[in-house]
Order: sequence, then structure tokens, then C-alpha cells
Amino acid sequence: YWKDKNGVLLGCNDQQAIDLGLKSRRDIVGKTDYDIVSKSIPEEERIQIAKTIEQADKEIMAEGKAKTIEEYIVRLDGTKSHYLSEKKPLLDSEG
Repeated sequence: YWKDKNGVLLGCNDQQAIDLGLKSRRDIVGKTDYDIVSKSIPEEERIQIAKTIEQADKEIMAEGKAKTIEEYIVRLDGTKSHYLSEKKPLLDSEG
């Protein structure tokens, strides 16, 4: 998946959409990490998961370097998963 600098999801591949329980990869567009974490878990946990992902993304953007991290996510169907994610900033001509 990929996001803009504000953490808004711009797209993902088909497998990511399936893993998240979305009907189509287009369904991720405009969502945030908070939106893709299952509503079946307590609100505090949902907020914490989203903040953890957001913080890691901000650090990677600030450092400007790729990083491999383990992410914990609760899919929309309530299934809990761990992902090993390779994240890197994608820059346009304006940085």
C-alpha cells in the first residue's frame, strides 16, 4: 500500500485488499490506518494500533530511508495478524 504525507491511503495491491477484507483495492483510497483497523476491537486498542503505524511512517519519512518493521493489525473481519513490512519514502521531484 502507499499513502500521502498525511497518512491518507492512496492505493494498494489486490492481496493487501484481500488481507484487509476489502471488496476491491479501490476501497482503500481515502482511508487512514484507523479506518482499516477492525471496529470489532475496543476503541482504545484501535486508536493505539493506528497511532503505532502512523508514528513508524512519520519516522521513515523524516529519516528518508527504507526500514523493515513488524506491524500488528486487526483486519476488518477481526482477524489479528502480524506483518513484516518494508517501508520507504517515495519522493516526487519536489521531495
